Amino acid sequence: MSPILVQADFGYSLDLSNAETDNVLNDSSAVDSPIRSGAIGLQFYPIPQLEFSGSFKHTLYDEITNIDERGDTITTDITNSVYGLNTTWIPLNPDNKTNLYFNTSFDRVKYKDSSATDYDNTILKFTASIGYHFRPNLHLRAGTEMTSNNYLNDENIDADNFQLELFTGANFALPGSNNLDIEGGFAFTSLQAIEVDTFNIKPNNVDLVVPAEYLEDANIQNLYISSRLSRSIGKKTGVSLTFTYSNFTNSDKSVILDYSTSFLSPWSSFYDGTSTVFKLKTYLVPTFVVTTGAGYWDKNFLRAIESIREDYEIIEIDPRSGDTIRIPTNVPWYTEPQDTKYRYEWLSSLYIDLTRPIMFREILIEPSFSVVYKKNSSTSDAYDYSSTTFTLGLSLSGNF
Repeated sequence: MSPILVQADFGYSLDLSNAETDNVLNDSSAVDSPIRSGAIGLQFYPIPQLEFSGSFKHTLYDEITNIDERGDTITTDITNSVYGLNTTWIPLNPDNKTNLYFNTSFDRVKYKDSSATDYDNTILKFTASIGYHFRPNLHLRAGTEMTSNNYLNDENIDADNFQLELFTGANFALPGSNNLDIEGGFAFTSLQAIEVDTFNIKPNNVDLVVPAEYLEDANIQNLYISSRLSRSIGKKTGVSLTFTYSNFTNSDKSVILDYSTSFLSPWSSFYDGTSTVFKLKTYLVPTFVVTTGAGYWDKNFLRAIESIREDYEIIEIDPRSGDTIRIPTNVPWYTEPQDTKYRYEWLSSLYIDLTRPIMFREILIEPSFSVVYKKNSSTSDAYDYSSTTFTLGLSLSGNF
């Protein structure tokens, strides 16, 4: 969706939030934690059609303490900062039948603690689209989006990927205050994976101790289609229903390295399947904006080699005595690529958000309160979980 560009030289925004969740990692560990965040944004408009913006967001978590398989205490801090730069250009007059949209964004994600810096990464994205008002009730569009995701500690995280997406869509204004939006696209994602068809264990690595040695260039193709039906109910209420289908057309040959928690995993949002999302927004409650909704996601993740750490023995023969020597060890080993299985998940979610817009001396102030409930079932016990998150927020925005 193209943003509304105002004729002002500068704009600003400030967002503060304080949340409490009973499952910060979205997995079976069920670690509760407060989540406190602050974000600031600045916008500059040299001309009405062009916007330059910068942002900074800092999110603070409590330290997470776990006990590993050996009984050692592991402490992780996922506190992080995100720095962003963004450029948006809409060169043509909004009254034209044809419109163009260009956007470039750059985000730098940096984790505070050394235990999480493996996940420091940058995201560079470019979007270009063209739209055409074919009829008063029909708007057509087509475009492309390129995304480059680079993990800065390549020796630990082999998750760099580049995605090229081509899309086309149409928006129909239907009788009875109804609106139908349909979009379809095809995406190509280049990444590092182990190709099962060509996998061959090296003689000196029969136990697959270092799976990263077998990574090679791979390509995943994804076909998707999405439809959204929305309508107004009276003058103060609107509803929408969105259905999305996506399918990896060639994912059976590629195996990625193991997942971490869904919070940090580079692959947490890389899946195909279907989703259905319902949303209701109303102004019926005096002075408040109430938004509520429900969603269901059927997720199919890529196959992954997962590390396994358990006590076992290495058996050697003493060359002098010929005696059998049993050496206890706890070195991690990995599942063979041919033996990996797909991970399937089914996520249901409910949420409600109450926002109170207040205009004070040309400053828009929006205090808010929201509740989000999630229930996730998975073929992996580690990802069977439920969570409830309560959030108090405050947003300020204006121009100067």
